[in-house]
Amino acid sequence: MTEPSSQSSVTADNLRFLRANRWLIALITTVCVASAIAASLAQTPVYQSQASLSYRDVSQDLGALGVAIAQQQTPAELAAGGAQTATDAEVAAAVKTRLNSSKSLRDLSAAVEATVDDTSNFVRLTAESTSATDAARLANAFALEAAAVTTEQTRERFRRAAAQVGKKVAATRKLSSNAGALLALQERQSNLETLATLAEPVRVAERAQVPDSPSSPMTAFNAALGLVLGLILAVAVALARSSFDKRMKDAREVELELGMPMIGKIRSAALGRSPTAMNGREPLSVLDLEALRILRRNIGFLKPDSPMKLVAVTSPLPAEGKSTVAIALAYLAALAGQRTLLVETDLRRPVFAERLGLPAVPGLTDYLAGEATGEAITHSVEVPTPEAPAGPRGAPSLERPLPTQLTCVPAGSPIAQTGEVLGSARFKAFLEQATAGAEFVVLDTSPLLPVVDTLELLPMVDGVLLCVRLDQTTRDQAAAVKAIFERLPDKPTGIVVTGFPDAGDDYGSYTYQAGVVEESR
Repeated sequence: MTEPSSQSSVTADNLRFLRANRWLIALITTVCVASAIAASLAQTPVYQSQASLSYRDVSQDLGALGVAIAQQQTPAELAAGGAQTATDAEVAAAVKTRLNSSKSLRDLSAAVEATVDDTSNFVRLTAESTSATDAARLANAFALEAAAVTTEQTRERFRRAAAQVGKKVAATRKLSSNAGALLALQERQSNLETLATLAEPVRVAERAQVPDSPSSPMTAFNAALGLVLGLILAVAVALARSSFDKRMKDAREVELELGMPMIGKIRSAALGRSPTAMNGREPLSVLDLEALRILRRNIGFLKPDSPMKLVAVTSPLPAEGKSTVAIALAYLAALAGQRTLLVETDLRRPVFAERLGLPAVPGLTDYLAGEATGEAITHSVEVPTPEAPAGPRGAPSLERPLPTQLTCVPAGSPIAQTGEVLGSARFKAFLEQATAGAEFVVLDTSPLLPVVDTLELLPMVDGVLLCVRLDQTTRDQAAAVKAIFERLPDKPTGIVVTGFPDAGDDYGSYTYQAGVVEESR
């Protein structure tokens, strides 16, 4: 028996799959529906009209004349036989004359289909034409002529039978004195002659009516069929695309692949920005800062027994948001009153100088090479103190001192032996001094997979934040990162999922205006 939680998990996975592929599914479905409608409109309308024939055993007519006779054929047998002859060449010839049609007998017969209704044993004559009126005329013409031809054929058989009995009557009158036999023959001849005049083996039970709408194309039906087939095709294409596309699409997939908890998420719009306009770029929005505040608080849950003081921020590959997260995390820690140090240990592609408006040199590499002092490589970045919302009489409702500086160490001069430098005893001593003088130290490190640099320093940190970007990081890369962490000493590690769509936030958002909390829905 499937557990309810498993069922809800499968349902959630299916919903996420449909949501991730909604535009592809919508596009393919729309194309299929539009194609079905276009194909229907391109077809010439065809109208159908139907007339019905009712067949009966002529033995019933003999019964009406007082002659007891067993029924020769069942209604179903009569209808089956009538369906075979209702559109034959003789009937088609009669229809051609009646309608004064220029069509061949073959074309006339092909335009009408004779079928047996198993419920009523009626023979249904269904005529097709591009004209509604012509369809009704053709069906009625075949019904009338089929009845006339069959009736005439039946009566002709009775006439021939009556003539044969007449010959026997004449011979009996001459050769026999048996009055009883003569009287019986005469009665039989009289009955046959009556049937030759009155027999009605078939009649038109229902006349065809002019149809109001064409039978084909069925535009509405074709559109519905296109919708169903389009959805099936779209889902199949999406599944095929998903099987070949190994990029992770949602946060739950990231957690499952890496086997680590997600402690934060960042939108695509936030990547590459700073908490304030330090370098002239547009700063992070209120929504993004709030998401980063949640991330900062969640770090404490990775190691609840003792707070982590030295945290490394990394990612599987470049351009996954690690620098954005590291800078914002350090900024918010400083804003909360912690003595915070932000160190750029991504020595191959440094970004602090550009994003924070700092001098590129001297920096960490210069200090480790003995070419700069600790005071020379540390730079203070102003952390603007947000204005407190005004109270009822215009006085600030929040009064507490906040730090105004964030201490940063840029990467410094380019060097070749980056891995060896970060694994050196001098760098370890630098970290010991940094943690002694600060309450919280954030390291912006290199990506894990392409270079060895981060592997050198991970054993020295208290915890790790792994930034994974949706729709970019693949399952294979996640597996490689997971294998790396399994070989390293066990460290509290949390996932920061980046690259969330800019619209459709899962949890809604709040905005703050003059002390008023307004919920955006």
